[in-house]
Amino acid sequence: MIQSSLSMLASDLLVWTLYSAPVSNCDEKEQYSKHDICCSLCPPGKRMVEECTISADTKCTKCGSGEYRSTWNKLMNCLVSSYCDPNLGFVTDFEGDATRNNVCKCKEGYCSTTQCETCITATLCAPGFGVKFCSLADGIKDTECEKCPPGKFSNSSSATESCQSWT
Repeated sequence: MIQSSLSMLASDLLVWTLYSAPVSNCDEKEQYSKHDICCSLCPPGKRMVEECTISADTKCTKCGSGEYRSTWNKLMNCLVSSYCDPNLGFVTDFEGDATRNNVCKCKEGYCSTTQCETCITATLCAPGFGVKFCSLADGIKDTECEKCPPGKFSNSSSATESCQSWT
C-alpha cells in the first residue's frame, strides 16, 4: 500500500513537473497562470468549458449561433450578439460572426448616441434650405442644412434634397 502511494506521488510529481511552468514564462496573450502553471486561454470565437489542471489543458468550445467572443479569454460564456431591431428603425450595417459583434445603424435618420441605442428622425431642411453637399443623415450623424445660394431654390421640406438650380 505504501509502495503504491509512493508510486502515485512520484507519478503526480512527474506530471506536475512536465505541465507546470513558472508564471513568468506564460504567454500573456494566449495563457494565464493558475497555481503556478500556464493554462491556455480560449481563442476569439470560443469560450471555456473546463479550466486546466495539472494534467490537462483548458477545454474550449465554439460560441453558439448569435454569440461572439472577440478576445482571448477564460470566460464560461460568450456574449450575445446585438440585435438590429427593424421595429426600432435599425438595420444591420455589419453581420458579425463568432469573433465580432453585429453592428447596427439606423435605416432612416441617425443614432442618438455613439452606442446607437435609439434612432432619431433626420432633420428636414425647410423651404429655402437644402441638404448641404455630402451631409445626408447616414445612420450616425444628422442631416446638415444650408441656405440656398443665389440662383438655387428649395420649395419643400426634405431630409434628402439639396437646393436646385433655377431653370
